[in-house]
Amino acid sequence: DLAGSLACLGATLCYGVGVPWTRRFLAVRPEGGAPIMGAQLLCSTAVMALLVAIWTPVPDSVTWQPVVAVVVLGALATGLAFIWMFRVIALAGSVVSASVTYATPLVSTALGIVVLGEAMSWNQPVGAVVVLAGAALVQGLIGRRST
Repeated sequence: DLAGSLACLGATLCYGVGVPWTRRFLAVRPEGGAPIMGAQLLCSTAVMALLVAIWTPVPDSVTWQPVVAVVVLGALATGLAFIWMFRVIALAGSVVSASVTYATPLVSTALGIVVLGEAMSWNQPVGAVVVLAGAALVQGLIGRRST
């Protein structure tokens, strides 16, 4: 699906721009970047809730499981991830912080294989090598020439 592939490419480009921007403008602020990012997430959540209320039909019933899942994903996955991201950016820099995100497809693929029993194809290990090599190259772990 072209639209899905373009959405993934757009998300990747946002990481490429967002992490250095965060390092330059948010992480150096005296109050820290986390409160600013939290306010931004709350505002975007309010906008999305309004759009969902307008364009999505009301379900017949709501069970507690999806509500808990959304709260846990929002509070833990997103909330803690942003706090940790700001800490890594402040301590190690934007290059290291952006490189950490390269592990996401590796972990999700491994979990899919181990937990969900998904089949592994030839391109997954090749992709893992490309991702790890790219992360090492960006961090300067390979490709340096001594002079």
